Amino acid sequence: MELRIRARGVSTEDSQKNTQLGSKVDVHKLGGNGTVLEKELEETEAGMSVVKETLDKRVWQVALSSFMMGTAIGVVMPIMPLFVQKLDISVAEFGVIVAVMGGARIVANIPSAWFAERFGRTPLMIGGPLLTAFGMAATALATSFQQLVTLRVITGVGGSMQMSGSQLYLADISSSHNRARTMAPLMASFSAGAVAGPALGGFLADSYGLETPFYFVGAAIFAVALNNYTLPETKTWQAHEPVELGVGSLLREFATTGAQWRPLLASRDVSSVVLLHGAYWTVSAGCMWTLMPLLASDTFGLSASQLGTVFIVQSGINIAGSQPAAWLSDKYGRKTTIVPACVLLAGGALLLPHATSLEQFSAVWVAWSCGATLMAAGPVSYISDVSTPAERGQALAMLRSAGDLGLMLGAGGFGAVAQLCSPHVAYTLGAAMITGAGANFALRANEPRKDAT
Repeated sequence: MELRIRARGVSTEDSQKNTQLGSKVDVHKLGGNGTVLEKELEETEAGMSVVKETLDKRVWQVALSSFMMGTAIGVVMPIMPLFVQKLDISVAEFGVIVAVMGGARIVANIPSAWFAERFGRTPLMIGGPLLTAFGMAATALATSFQQLVTLRVITGVGGSMQMSGSQLYLADISSSHNRARTMAPLMASFSAGAVAGPALGGFLADSYGLETPFYFVGAAIFAVALNNYTLPETKTWQAHEPVELGVGSLLREFATTGAQWRPLLASRDVSSVVLLHGAYWTVSAGCMWTLMPLLASDTFGLSASQLGTVFIVQSGINIAGSQPAAWLSDKYGRKTTIVPACVLLAGGALLLPHATSLEQFSAVWVAWSCGATLMAAGPVSYISDVSTPAERGQALAMLRSAGDLGLMLGAGGFGAVAQLCSPHVAYTLGAAMITGAGANFALRANEPRKDAT
């Protein structure tokens, strides 16, 4: 009788370490009483645990791509409204231009997951940025509403491909022992890039014209594709596993998405975290990205540059706190960071409109930012932990779709509530959404079991 020990879900480098660590007990001949040499086994398992705790070096290369994508998107944010005005596009048409990118991401999440499982992660991490680079650079040449809508769709699809590939890539090279710390740099680096982007975009537009930032973005995202090109593929195929090609296979994927998502949503763990993720991004887009600037400007007289500082503070907290928060999640469990995050987020949304001084406003904003930092990598890590490798692609696609839908609906939805009722009602609704989704997650979701995957 033999006992074999094999590490799964780690990099080639880590696998080599595991092989060396496990050489003594790779094959143990069991004695008549069924025991093994316990000391050697314990030493090997301790060594393998160290390997599983170590971050793969490729995390930082993926994070660099995320930083460049965040910078590129941040560059465009302050420029797009001015560019649209130059083309004499109405406010309603501008709303469509903004919304269509989120819609394209939602639709593209399913085929991106399909593609990643059949062709690997790196083709998406290369093709997605190339598509986005084209969409951004071509925007500088757009002369009509129809052209802008088309290019925003292309950009949204490319962004979905990049994020799908990156999340699955990091899930492949991590385990439940280090998944949050592996995912956290992806979020923090994107946030850092998004902070640097608007200032750079304003400088480029003022110095070289409104079209220049789009060309810059195209070049920067093309560099992301080149950076990702050097990454080795992490998807593994079984020798007997067929790879279906063609449009028919993709159409069948769309047709069977409901059948794939139903058992996932039937899981209390998956449905709870998807609901929470959607609620978080809905409230973020509505209360904090749409209503908060109006509140800060009308109540406290903050200028555009001062509002920029407010968002810089949030990103700074996110960058500084992402790894400590991820360490807590990996060490003590996903719920130990996600549940307190919900308390801070709900409290921030509830108290922000009641701030009567800039000091109170700043304190509440810092509390919200700390909650956002605790939340950052939590849902992605949690759903990766509770799904099998075969389910993970569609599980992450479902999670991304919930977040993208929240981003689409949050700004308009909470803006309508604020206009029809009052900003206080809108903020109270946001706090109730976070509280309800957070309580549902805390009571119904199970803490994932730590293993090698």
